[in-house]
Amino acid sequence: MRSIAIAATMISPPGTMGGNTKIALEFARSWVERGYDVCVLTTPDGERSFREYGVNGVRFRIVSQTSIPRSGLLSAHARLWREARRVELARERFDVAYSASDYIPDLLLAERMRGEGLVSRWIGCLYLFVPHPAFGYEGHYSRTLTKNLDMRLAAFYSYQRLVVLPSVLKADGNMLTNEVDAEEFLRRRYPRERLHAVYGVINFDHINPGAATKQYDAVFVGRLHPQKGLERLLRIWQRVIGQRSDLRLGIVGVGDPAYERRLRRQAIELGIESSIAWIGFCEGSRKYDVLRGARVFLHTSVYDNSGMTAAEAFACGLPAVMFDLPPLRVTYPRGALKAPIGDEAGFAQHVLHVLSDERLARTLGEEGREEARAWDRRLREQEATAFIEKILALEPLNA
Repeated sequence: MRSIAIAATMISPPGTMGGNTKIALEFARSWVERGYDVCVLTTPDGERSFREYGVNGVRFRIVSQTSIPRSGLLSAHARLWREARRVELARERFDVAYSASDYIPDLLLAERMRGEGLVSRWIGCLYLFVPHPAFGYEGHYSRTLTKNLDMRLAAFYSYQRLVVLPSVLKADGNMLTNEVDAEEFLRRRYPRERLHAVYGVINFDHINPGAATKQYDAVFVGRLHPQKGLERLLRIWQRVIGQRSDLRLGIVGVGDPAYERRLRRQAIELGIESSIAWIGFCEGSRKYDVLRGARVFLHTSVYDNSGMTAAEAFACGLPAVMFDLPPLRVTYPRGALKAPIGDEAGFAQHVLHVLSDERLARTLGEEGREEARAWDRRLREQEATAFIEKILALEPLNA
């Protein structure tokens, strides 16, 4: 029986859900079903995230009492970084350590376990490369310089390039989101056979069968963050209801409270607040019920390498509209209409086209459903497990 230690101190706390967290939760669930011994090194918040998501059969080792919601991300990260260097590691051996995030506390815990001979191999992950702050999220693909430098983005970009990348390059294997991101590793002479693109994971068990009552004409699901194009989403929706005033948009997700307030003010200023339902955070069956109760999915990300929520919408038979970002051409070749990057008018017209053409909507929905089958958690876990077995068969990278 294989044994896997998951370093997950920086996992999304209850009430939030990042892509790296979703992958870790579903992998843990599937590894337990496979009969593996899974031990999660985490915080009380992390344990609650696993339990509230319904992941049973894993063991927990609480390595810190740090709370991200109470401490804030930066404060929690700094404290966990210090604790990861000195925490007393149980003298228990595992086959593999998997870092559940690309934050240094999780990478450092897994690296320490390998260095102290507690695991045979370390599998790291880096699921999203931060864009260069000179271009920001909006200007990355067009190479357009930003007018307003985002200092938080600049800090995170520096952190990732100077701290995270040198760390994950020491791992025996790495999981990525997209094949496109492999180039960042290959440029640094990291072996191609030690990389695995996950893309994302869908738990079809959470999707209720049968017909759903349509509550929303369009829906957005995701983190409320500038990367997701929320301000563009609101301007696009203003164009849409300018032609169809009877339509209703559901927005699922949470973000920084100040940013959420800014978005709500923008909706009021645009005169579209009454056509929007701010649903907040929901996960599992409830989120899929919201998706099933809509007619089109709006994937407005201005910078992305996958966007797992679009695949979840596909799994519910929903057609989608998105910007034509280069990585999304690889991730979503079918099931969506794509507007030129930044073309809000074109995006709005695609939305109206899908809503007015039932045959088109049905064709896109069927294409998307077929694409989504490849994201089934059991299939993704099988691929990830095969990758782990390959890494175990290879010599340690830094032997």
